This record gives sequence, C-alpha cells and structure tokens, in this order.
Amino acid sequence: MHFKNRLAETVADNEENVVLSVAEKFQEEFLTQDRIFFWLSDELKKQIGLLQKDMYVDGELFHEAVRNQIELRREIKKTEALFTEIKNCYALYLNERYAVETG
Repeated sequence: MHFKNRLAETVADNEENVVLSVAEKFQEEFLTQDRIFFWLSDELKKQIGLLQKDMYVDGELFHEAVRNQIELRREIKKTEALFTEIKNCYALYLNERYAVETG
C-alpha cells in the first residue's frame, strides 16, 4: 500500500510521458503482487480448513496438507523474492528521480 501511495504522489507531481510510463509499469507490478498476496491468503485459509477437517477424519488429510504446505512455502519464498526485487527497483527509481530533481 505504501508503494502504491508513493507512486500516486510521483505521478501527481509529474506529467512527463517517461514518468507516466514508468509509473504504469510499477503499478502493474504492484497489482500483480496484490493478486499473488490474495491468492496466498486464500491458500493459507484452505490449509487451515484442511487441518481442521483432519482433526475429525483420523489423520487421512494430513499427507495432503503436508504436500500443500511444501508447495505453499515454495510459492511464498518466490513471492518474497519477487516483491523484494520490485521494492528495490522502485526505491532505486525514486532515489534516481528525486536526486536528479534536487541535485
């Protein structure tokens, strides 16, 4: 949310085509991250439901839950790495953009 707000401020301050183009690129990346976060949240809720069901069916769902959690952990790691990369690229862009304006 912080990055999307900062992006809106950047666009409001500039109407240059290059700035708008870069802002659009970052906006798309932030929206993609939102979709991934919502998907991960839904998957975690499914995991909770599966584990709660498992309490009532004598452990039959445990192995499925374990497989799902392994995949979910892998997806979370990939998502964290991607978000960190996007965040760093955006911070670098802002530093370069505003260093040029003030320097």
